[in-house]
Amino acid sequence: MLSCEQEDFKWCAATLSDLEGPFYFLRNYVAEKSGFLQKPPEIIRRPLRDGLSLDARRHAYGSFEIRLRSPAGIVGRYDGHINRAMGSFVLGCISISASEWLVDSYRRQGLGDLMRDAAEEIMGLPAVPHGRNFVHGVLSCPAAKSWSKRAASRNVHGFASDPALEIRKNLAMKNEAILERRRSVLPLASARHLAHIAGWDITIAELNGRPISGWATSPDGVPASPTGIICEGALVRDIIKVWRLQDEEIDQLVTVQYPAVTAIERLKGMRGETERDTEFAKSTLALYQGGSFPMPVSDLSGPSFPIGHNHPALGSKNHQT
Repeated sequence: MLSCEQEDFKWCAATLSDLEGPFYFLRNYVAEKSGFLQKPPEIIRRPLRDGLSLDARRHAYGSFEIRLRSPAGIVGRYDGHINRAMGSFVLGCISISASEWLVDSYRRQGLGDLMRDAAEEIMGLPAVPHGRNFVHGVLSCPAAKSWSKRAASRNVHGFASDPALEIRKNLAMKNEAILERRRSVLPLASARHLAHIAGWDITIAELNGRPISGWATSPDGVPASPTGIICEGALVRDIIKVWRLQDEEIDQLVTVQYPAVTAIERLKGMRGETERDTEFAKSTLALYQGGSFPMPVSDLSGPSFPIGHNHPALGSKNHQT
């Protein structure tokens, strides 16, 4: 499995040709964004109606702030920055996004759009909502309605029907699923809860005899997590990386699959399940029972490590079987 990475942009591909498109995008994105980051600071001030005024400031390194002022003080803000790479890939262009605040008595007067317009003017880039199309952040319901209203009267990237954008978005979602399956593992407390409620076996990764990680195994032998089927080999490599085994005195790293009752006993000294742990367990069970597990991704990162065997961790001194 090949990959390219920059900032928040991480892309995995099975072949070099599959990686070419994302690589060229990333190269062009970095070059284009660099030009915007080199722009000097700038301030725009203009009066509005009813004693209101608007200040727009572009700062160094791609950030900006917009202030809406009344004689009594600040009544609106729109502060943000240039969007990162993954959102730009999906949208097909570099854009900006921001967090917005407006005093209630000034809402539904078009002032939010005026602040977005000012941000676009001073940055020279289109404004888009965060929390959509892989742009970071969370979009509230009121903000979503405001952006939909804006999109009805002008072009807002990501709102109109765009087959190319949908293709890029689907590719990004599949890529994110691969990355998630490479790094995601059910917390041991979640796996233990699955053993309690469904009787699933648990595979425990033990470092020098101490449980450090693990995952639940469905009745048909599939390693599973809330995101679906996981790649056992990739998880073991993540464990090795996280625990920096090459820098420690290691006697043994081993994964052992335990029946539910034995696993519960093995993990009885662990902390109790948190709400997040139980939710992970329930969502994994629901995914399995609904028949919604995706097919496992082939060749995620090389050969798998068989359950019940020691693993060739860097620095390991003992690989007994």
